Amino acid sequence: MMVYRRKMDYTDRLFYLGDYAKEIRVNQIAGMLIEDYKKAVRDIRRVIAKYSAPIVLFAHLEDISTLFFDVIYVTSLVLRLVLKGLITVGDFVSMINSAWTLSNNIRAIAKQVNELNDHSIYIGRYRTFLSATDEPDPGDKLLEGSAPHIRFHDVQFCYPNEEKDVLNGVTFGVKPHEKIALVGYNGSGKSTLVKLLLRLYEPRQGGIDVDGFDAKAYSLNSYRAGFGAVFQDYNLYEVSLAENIAMEEADEPQYGRVRDAISAVRLFAGNGPEDALFRHVGKEFDENGSMLSGGESQKIAIARVIYSSRDIIVLDEPSAALDPESEYYFNKLITEKLAFKTVIIISHRLSTTRMMDKVFMMEKGKIIESGTHNELMELKGKYAQMYKVQALRYGVSE
Repeated sequence: MMVYRRKMDYTDRLFYLGDYAKEIRVNQIAGMLIEDYKKAVRDIRRVIAKYSAPIVLFAHLEDISTLFFDVIYVTSLVLRLVLKGLITVGDFVSMINSAWTLSNNIRAIAKQVNELNDHSIYIGRYRTFLSATDEPDPGDKLLEGSAPHIRFHDVQFCYPNEEKDVLNGVTFGVKPHEKIALVGYNGSGKSTLVKLLLRLYEPRQGGIDVDGFDAKAYSLNSYRAGFGAVFQDYNLYEVSLAENIAMEEADEPQYGRVRDAISAVRLFAGNGPEDALFRHVGKEFDENGSMLSGGESQKIAIARVIYSSRDIIVLDEPSAALDPESEYYFNKLITEKLAFKTVIIISHRLSTTRMMDKVFMMEKGKIIESGTHNELMELKGKYAQMYKVQALRYGVSE
């Protein structure tokens, strides 16, 4: 029945998690979800009907054991031992106590029989977890100093349990403090490059050099500490705004940096409310908590990398939820606030790419064009075509 119970639990979650509230209200999916829930209930009833005999047997085994040990066996002792004078009353009490102890143990065993199958599933998963070993991190170098040189050379990659390569021989470099953009249609491999750079995965072939050393030569913690990243699927947490930005327990020493980050991303008009830093984000644990828009949430995610002061900033679709004015100030943020940082940005909104030092156009896991915005426009290739489609949409020229 666990398969069907999981389906019921899944539907339960969809109806109480706020992430799905708007779509469920606006669309017709609610009826389908409810029908799926009812079908899972019917499937559970079908399983119960099929296995009703053993279910009833196991469910009543405790009652059967109680009847046998507490009634029949006790009565037998009384009649055969006490009434015949074969044992004393003290012996009788001692034996009854032992019988009840045995009875309780048998009840516990009978109850657990029903749970053995469920437990076996969890035990199997736990054994799999125990048999797993941490991937070795032989690196002992520390990533120190200013923004380093980064070089991808002939990188090929395929996700686990997949057959098709996502990246096919990617080679390019990023200079210290350089601003580059990775562009291309969905599925071209842009986000995968970022995951490899952050060592969330390792290349199947080729490698990534950082300041002349293979990225794997660095201690993993030291290496990742050099990067500040905003992913597409960033999350907010049910803690204060300051802690959402600092991503740690925040107090007076951190508040100044948090305010600077808030100001840099223009989270509030003016300086914002006095108690803004201490306001709880979300309403799951605080009914007075703040509910933030998509643009505000994205600004918080960007504020995190400003706060972190990392040398290499990776931004995956960081302006997707921003309005045009906010996007304008975001572009200024990159050229001014992050002027002395290395910035790698993935974006489908090509208004940002015009100010990048270099643009890499990707297709089917390869870099097919590279250069400045103007160089790629003169090339009149895939990038120019993509840019012109967006420019026409907004009624602007090159």
